[in-house]
Amino acid sequence: MDGTTPQVTVVMAVYKRAQFLREAIDSVLAQTFKDWELILVEDGSHVAEAIAKEYGGRVRYVWQEHQGVSRARNLGAAMGSAPWIAFLDDDDLWLPHKLERQLWAVETTPEVALVHTDHLFRHDDGSERPGPRRTPSADVPSGWVSRALFLENFVITSSTLVRREAFELVGGFDVALRLVEDYDLWIRISRQFPVTFIPERLTVYRVHGANMTRQGDLRDALASVQALRGLLAKDPGLKAAVGRDAVALRFYRAHAYSGYTHYYQGHFGTARRHFLTAWRWKPSDVRLLLMAGLCAVGPRGRDAARGVRRGVGGTPPPPGEHEGA
Repeated sequence: MDGTTPQVTVVMAVYKRAQFLREAIDSVLAQTFKDWELILVEDGSHVAEAIAKEYGGRVRYVWQEHQGVSRARNLGAAMGSAPWIAFLDDDDLWLPHKLERQLWAVETTPEVALVHTDHLFRHDDGSERPGPRRTPSADVPSGWVSRALFLENFVITSSTLVRREAFELVGGFDVALRLVEDYDLWIRISRQFPVTFIPERLTVYRVHGANMTRQGDLRDALASVQALRGLLAKDPGLKAAVGRDAVALRFYRAHAYSGYTHYYQGHFGTARRHFLTAWRWKPSDVRLLLMAGLCAVGPRGRDAARGVRRGVGGTPPPPGEHEGA
């Protein structure tokens, strides 16, 4: 970089986790597209500055009091000057052609504000392979995707490239959200701009204990419902844009999944509330009423509950709110 305005501002937020950081930074340095700036924002911990110094002027480091990933990403974006912003989590990495392919894809489509890619999973043993996607790659849409995105998050944050103009117009990440802040932003962008998906595996999502747990799925499912309710309240046209049926289906699936998860964890009162809420969104699913009734008999009803699930099609899958895997 020669002092002129770069094309891409790469923003990496770090909090405590340093074990994967060098590999993430190296994957940016290895990009075939070289006109970028990398801004690393450390959110209150003290693990990244020494690593950033190893890279000299290639990495711009800034520290902030611990305020959460949304504020850290917003700060990094504001410190940059490029017309495009790319977000890379500190435990993920990119394949070398990632930025080049994305910029080529939007070269002739100035209306597109968000372009994201397919991904690989990297496991603890170092192996990389395609993982199960709730939305298969062939079914990930491009264009005006608000309805599809409302139904299910299919965007991996570390795969995104966002037009700065759009990012600033919608207000960046919502700092009031501590979970699913990325999903919230993608929906807000998709309401005003087209989105493009590149069906190439150019991003590597690292699988480890902190980000792949049943409890994490449950937490994100409930957080997404709260975020979506907030979006519906702030955006009066959202329900009409995505369709009342999509709203009902999305909330039904989240509450049904939460009900089953709480049930098998032995939280029967909480499970019953979720089953009844899910049933209100989809009264035709009578298994939810049966499950709510079984909550009253506690662990003794678990064999019957398994029969209910087998007999009427099983449990709705986890919605996958936090990441689009």
